[in-house]
Amino acid sequence: MRGVCLISTAVALCLVATAAPTWATAQESAAELVEAREAYEQNVALGRSLEGRPASAEETAEAERLFQEGLGKAREYASLHPRSAEAHRMAGIFLCMAYRPVSVPADPAPEEASADDSEPAMETVLRRGGAKDCEEGLAELRAALRLEKNRLDYFLDYAEALYACEDIGGCQEQALSLWDHRSSMSNSQCARCACLLADCASRQNQPDAEMRWLQEAVRYDPQHEDAGQRLADIVAAQPRIAWLSYEAGKALAANEKKPMLIDFSTSWCGWCRKMESNVFPNPEVISFCRQFVCIKVDGDQRKDLTSAYGVDGYPTTVVLDHTGRELHRIVGYRPSARYLEELRRAVPNH
Repeated sequence: MRGVCLISTAVALCLVATAAPTWATAQESAAELVEAREAYEQNVALGRSLEGRPASAEETAEAERLFQEGLGKAREYASLHPRSAEAHRMAGIFLCMAYRPVSVPADPAPEEASADDSEPAMETVLRRGGAKDCEEGLAELRAALRLEKNRLDYFLDYAEALYACEDIGGCQEQALSLWDHRSSMSNSQCARCACLLADCASRQNQPDAEMRWLQEAVRYDPQHEDAGQRLADIVAAQPRIAWLSYEAGKALAANEKKPMLIDFSTSWCGWCRKMESNVFPNPEVISFCRQFVCIKVDGDQRKDLTSAYGVDGYPTTVVLDHTGRELHRIVGYRPSARYLEELRRAVPNH
């Protein structure tokens, strides 16, 4: 999409303000914009509830009504107040990210799968904006950014709109540019940006990058429901031990109420490398460790954690319950069978 380079450059030049508020404290509190925001939120809630299945005639009509009503309110206000950044922002968000009815080929029933129909049956689903809507919507968001160059939430809106409009590369570029200035963002904005980068990684079939960005999202917002659930799903599906950072792992353990297994190691430790090559790839160890949230800590990089947990030798495994209470400690290398035996003693009811 055009404008990505312009906006990314603007991020580098203009991110000097403190984190700006989002929807609830937008610049203008005009009745039209309040009504537009409410229509958008209702539209999105309806669209998300229907993702992956056909919409009924009533749901289709409601989505279209909310879309036209909210967009109309935003455009009405923008026509009267052309210098209103929030009005342009609202119009852009509607065009790129609100749901509207689209006709798609229906999935054939099993008994009809072999039928030779020249005209496939159609069904209505709710999807986000098409190519023309996206072009108009992104132009509206760029207009908002020209009027308000230091609104971080506007930059995030633009990145999310690029993603919704299928410009994954542009979205990733924009989000990474924002991430470089995360010290100017609030924790919730950092989590929002990290989730967007996780979405881009998922679309590019990069599961390790997706997990890394989800960990960042959980680190900045431990209660982020979507990021926490996605991270838990990825960890559960991994064919190996899925090691998390300390902050992300601790948050996930608290949310999932699962015990933690913290592996303290260093790059120079020979016995640590032996654990990595001989023990952690063992299928029985992998299987048993699925009941834990597994955390990897580099002792050289996290002296604060080695001090907090009293670690003075490597490798050291510390097993804790989800509240952080220590259950067991394994100091030094153990072959797979002995390592498993000690872990079973640590959590005898699992």
